[in-house]
Amino acid sequence: MKPNALAHLLTTRRNHKIIIAPSNRLDPALIKRLDWIGQRLNELLKATQDMKNVPPEVSTLCAEIRAIVMAEVEGRVQG
Repeated sequence: MKPNALAHLLTTRRNHKIIIAPSNRLDPALIKRLDWIGQRLNELLKATQDMKNVPPEVSTLCAEIRAIVMAEVEGRVQG
């Protein structure tokens, strides 16, 4: 519920019970940053497309990014 809608509800209904539940949505700044990282990875992979094997550094980087994302998702699910 948007803050304005909540304020309207609180000021117009006196006997209305309001339940506030935490959101499991990920932080929009995190999503934006991950999108940027994904775009850079796509560029990197396109640049190495002619190679038969992806350089090990790219695989390591992808594993690190995966670990960061999974830690954030698991923290949201458990939190």
